[in-house]
Amino acid sequence: AMFEMGQIDEEGVQGELAKLQKYVNYEWQDIRELSATRILNYYDKYLDTRSLFNKGFEDAMVYGEEIYCVDEFNNEPSIRKCDPRTTWYLATSSITTIDDVDAVIEEYYLPIGKVIDQYYDELSSEEIDELEEKRNSINLNYSFPNAQMTPFMSSEGLTVDSIDLARLTSVGGLDYRGGIRICHVRWKSLRKIGTLTFFDEEGNEQKTKVDETFKLTEEEKDLGWSIKWFWINESWEGTKIGENIYLKIKPRGIQFRKKDNISYCSLGYFGNLYNTTSNKVQSLVDIMKPYQYLYVTIWHRAMETLRKSIGKVGFIDEAWIPDGWNIDMWLHYATNMGWAVRNSFSEGKKGVAKGKLAGNLANQPHQLDLNQLGDVNQYLELLQFIDNELDYITGISKQRIGVMQQETGLGVYQMAQQATSNITEPFFKQHDSLKLRVYEGLLETAKYCLRNGSIKISDILDDMSVAVYTVEGNILNEAEYGIVMSDSQNEIETLS
Repeated sequence: AMFEMGQIDEEGVQGELAKLQKYVNYEWQDIRELSATRILNYYDKYLDTRSLFNKGFEDAMVYGEEIYCVDEFNNEPSIRKCDPRTTWYLATSSITTIDDVDAVIEEYYLPIGKVIDQYYDELSSEEIDELEEKRNSINLNYSFPNAQMTPFMSSEGLTVDSIDLARLTSVGGLDYRGGIRICHVRWKSLRKIGTLTFFDEEGNEQKTKVDETFKLTEEEKDLGWSIKWFWINESWEGTKIGENIYLKIKPRGIQFRKKDNISYCSLGYFGNLYNTTSNKVQSLVDIMKPYQYLYVTIWHRAMETLRKSIGKVGFIDEAWIPDGWNIDMWLHYATNMGWAVRNSFSEGKKGVAKGKLAGNLANQPHQLDLNQLGDVNQYLELLQFIDNELDYITGISKQRIGVMQQETGLGVYQMAQQATSNITEPFFKQHDSLKLRVYEGLLETAKYCLRNGSIKISDILDDMSVAVYTVEGNILNEAEYGIVMSDSQNEIETLS
């Protein structure tokens, strides 16, 4: 108790004040922040962003680019991982992110049913009929992913990969599996707006924004009203489906505006370009490729040498074989019974040896040594050297993947873990930064989708009880949000 027999419990008061201070500093949230947190937690699970980000990080390691598209379909937020091989953007050569580029072109293929799901509110009846006709014309032998296909060879005789195969075999905007080609384009244009200066009923000067269609009347001009015109950026979009279906060619509803800069807008594409210090995107796989080529070359030579290394080969003098026997019979007795039958009194049949005793081979070699395992071991040592170099360059050491030798001490193991973490940390920092930007874009998209409504969210709490929240769109749209993430151990201890 804080009060006991008229005395104040100083320790109890200090403890309660400390709890209150911790709550104010780390736990307190107003209704807007609570709404934003709840909506993010909901869509984080609903859209399965963890799997999406894992696939995107794999793109970063393989292609050196990691790109996501934040959009809305049917007034619902969505996140899509883009294929770096079929996503192009207009920007300078020294950029490290594509968040603020001026244009993006993305090409991909979708099943016709998925296209109708996403664009049913934009497609006309005639366009849906055209898509249905295309679906009915698909050759069923090539419409299933598990169908057996013969390798495709280009005119130059080179094998074409699957994504190029989808384009080269495209007929009527369909790929070989029945997906229809989608070409989605977003770009930044200009919009003319003005700042209207006017006087309210009390004679106070007021300012507001007006579009280019607004015109001042003569009466308003006489009252001292004025307009200052200027141009701001505005993002547009357009989608081409198949060969001749064009949709949503208009300014985007979600501009990702900022309160401190009315001209700022984003195309809704968020991405990182890795290792661009030399103005060239370079992935981790690109760094490893020269070593991989060298590894494969040396491995091939080692296998060729091992194939030629057949060990010791013995000589067989035909004079040793008894009369009436062939080599197969002689080898049968030698290998299966362990006896090599020999006729020491067999005479030579012709030549200078005619009439002499055969089998006098004491001064001749009895075997030929074709063992090349020493050369194979040298190749294997080179392979081990390349393997160690890759560990050093990529930062993925044996300790990192859990391989620990018996004689390795704990201190050495921890030092190796720290060293490899220092090498790979920049990749994870860039990836985490991109995740924050994607979440900010997702939150802005959710604000747009809830601008005229609300959403009910059910959540399972730590005690396994169910709580139902209502997120009001008008409250969510009252503020501009930023997301901060930290993985510092010191801050975790502070919050605990």
